[in-house]
Amino acid sequence: MTRLENRMITVERVLEYTKQKQENKGGLVIEHWPKGCEIRFKDVSLSYKSDQDHVLKHLNFAIKNKEKVAIVGRTGSGKTSLISTLVRLYDFEGNIFIDNVDIKTLPVDFLRTKISVVPQEPTIFSGTLRENIDPTRQHSDDDIWKAISTVNLSLFQNLDEKIDMNLSICQKQLICVCRALVQRNKIVIFDECNATVDNDTEALIQKVISEIFAEYTVIAIMHKLRYILDFDLVLVVDKGVIIESGDPASLLKKKNGMLSNLFERQ
Repeated sequence: MTRLENRMITVERVLEYTKQKQENKGGLVIEHWPKGCEIRFKDVSLSYKSDQDHVLKHLNFAIKNKEKVAIVGRTGSGKTSLISTLVRLYDFEGNIFIDNVDIKTLPVDFLRTKISVVPQEPTIFSGTLRENIDPTRQHSDDDIWKAISTVNLSLFQNLDEKIDMNLSICQKQLICVCRALVQRNKIVIFDECNATVDNDTEALIQKVISEIFAEYTVIAIMHKLRYILDFDLVLVVDKGVIIESGDPASLLKKKNGMLSNLFERQ
């Protein structure tokens, strides 16, 4: 496990940030933002302390609106660090633009409510099914049931029934997917959520990405590469640098390429 993964959150805590009242550190609150979800990194670098080496180094890339992007790399390569910059978990050098707005000009709490995160290690809170999927009670019963039906969580009959804390990892992960479904944010991040689930759940999550989130911009940190060809763009990260980028079919044909090597090892 990398230093980042030990120190930050498994990105699950981003969900907690969006549920809690955050200190408004100033900035623009833009109505109906973002309308489109093009994301652009301009010379982005990151280090956790001023006297430490950079874990991200001069990243420059663009993600188109509605594009499905897979981030791939070995453990400790900088994948989760890259995602952390999108939700401003740490101060970083350079600029990130979403829908042509520099995210540094936005209040942190406002930014985080506009991005949904499905974590690698799903956290289920003590309480009801409704409280776990829609803790702020902003969504209708119909919307919640539609999300539950989408991920085939048929074991639940009542939104106000208490959650069994002994649910399987797959069931917990699907509840987290439900959260993202009801939030309807136009940017959705999947943080290696296919790493610990079974094949059926992995296939279901991929179907949600490809079909239900078809109109959304999706960024997925990928552990298993079974569905890599379903993505529009792959970014291969190594030592904080993007060493390969492009459509997956082309990268897989690249002789001695890192993506093809990682794919063959699985």
